[in-house]
Amino acid sequence: MATTTNKNYYVAHVAPALMQHPTLSLYARTVGISLLMHRNNKTGLCYPEQTTIADELGVSESTVIRALAELQSLSLVDWKRRDGGQNNSYDLAGLLALCSQKLLSAAEVGRAIKAAGRINTKE
Repeated sequence: MATTTNKNYYVAHVAPALMQHPTLSLYARTVGISLLMHRNNKTGLCYPEQTTIADELGVSESTVIRALAELQSLSLVDWKRRDGGQNNSYDLAGLLALCSQKLLSAAEVGRAIKAAGRINTKE
C-alpha cells in the first residue's frame, strides 16, 4: 500500500540521517535529498531526469550518475527505466528506512567518519 505521508516529512527526517552517513560522498547525500524532494506522495516513487537533478544541484550529469551508483551500491536507492522514456522511476525505500535509525551525536559522527577513513585528524 502506498503511503501518503507528506514529502516534507521525509526530507525533515531522512536528510539528517543521510547527512550523517559516514561513508557517503557529499554528492550522494545531496542527490539523495533531491530525490526525496521529487518523491510522489501517492506512489512513493520519483521520476526526475538526471539532467534535472544536475541542473538543480549545479553539478554535471556524470556527477549525478556517480552519486546514484553510490546510493544504489548501499541499497539506499534503486531505479528502473520508465516505459522507454528519458527518465527513470526511483524507489527510495532504502532512503526512507534511514528514518528509523538513531541520529548520532557529533562525537559519534566524528568517530564514524574517522573509522571510515574519510578524514585525517591529529590527536
